[in-house]
Amino acid sequence: HFSPVAVVKPSPDHRIELSDDAFLRPLTEDDVTRAYVDGLNDPVVHRFLVGPRSNRQTDASVRAFVRGNIDDPYAVLFGLFVQGALCGTARLHDIKDGNAWLGLAIFDRSLWGKGWGTQVVTGVTAFALTHLDVRVVKAVIEKENVASRRAFDRAGYMHAAAKDFTEDGQLKELWERDGVRAHEEH
Repeated sequence: HFSPVAVVKPSPDHRIELSDDAFLRPLTEDDVTRAYVDGLNDPVVHRFLVGPRSNRQTDASVRAFVRGNIDDPYAVLFGLFVQGALCGTARLHDIKDGNAWLGLAIFDRSLWGKGWGTQVVTGVTAFALTHLDVRVVKAVIEKENVASRRAFDRAGYMHAAAKDFTEDGQLKELWERDGVRAHEEH
């Protein structure tokens, strides 16, 4: 039995370019904006987000969440910046033993339905598979969250239906993407 090795985290200025005016980079506490906090408190946005759905978010609580991810040796919290504004986050967590878990939140609703979720999932997944010694990235998605299911599917993830489960009365689906499986195989 061995202890997991801490992840070699990207520097705060590491960018994953998505387009001419959009990129991902690790978040810092200074990135926490009123729009970020307000977005997490929007019931339409936080419907599928466990933490924000459970507790009202404040500047202090969101800064603490960002700080917690900076300090966590097995997590990386990326911000989605479009035209210079923070519009969402993607969190790799529990990165160990060749696996990582990915969560996504786009809190700027004006971006919904335009393919940003797929771009974020694709970019962060590629980063995990190429830079973090990760072989499989997994996500738990509520069955009702059609937009996330679509984004992960388009990013090459496969629904591992045999591993689905129910929690708090909600059907949760397990989605997985490994570094060798091509999307077309399913």
